[in-house]
Amino acid sequence: MRWLGLGVFAWLAILVGRGQRVFFDEPIRDLVHRHSVPAYTAILEAFTFIGGPRVFWPVVVIIIALGWRHHRRDMVRLAVVMAGALVLEVGLKLAFHRVRPAGFFGMTSPESYSFPSGHALYAMCLYAALASFVAGRRMLIWTAAGLMIALIGFSRIYLGVHYPSDVLAGWSIGWFWTRSVMVVKT
Repeated sequence: MRWLGLGVFAWLAILVGRGQRVFFDEPIRDLVHRHSVPAYTAILEAFTFIGGPRVFWPVVVIIIALGWRHHRRDMVRLAVVMAGALVLEVGLKLAFHRVRPAGFFGMTSPESYSFPSGHALYAMCLYAALASFVAGRRMLIWTAAGLMIALIGFSRIYLGVHYPSDVLAGWSIGWFWTRSVMVVKT
């Protein structure tokens, strides 16, 4: 299943790397924007904030610090997953130089590049890793993790600061990376 993530990312990377438009980006952006309402905007701004670096990175540090004593192996894996996510995000954004779309609702687009979405990448890595540690195959925990991943990523599309393909790329490379780290035996 992790290889599917790499395949999806590779397909999107080829399109974006060639400067081609991704066929589903504008139709999805238009559809989402047409159905926007102030209540959704407020909720999704909150999910973007939760997935942003001012909240996200302190939470990662707190989780690792709290889990270190009793779950050292898992916390080392989480640190590796998150450090790799940081390298992937920065490296890929610099490699692709994709300019962000114009944001909706008066949102100022961040100054970084667009591809892949860092919010989507980090959310996938953190919540998939945490679910792997505690859930086993319990659907409720995986569902909650999936909901957080989906809402943080979707918030970036809804607010207009990413193309849908940026978010899908973040999710797919994040899934591949996280699952790759999780399968390594320690």
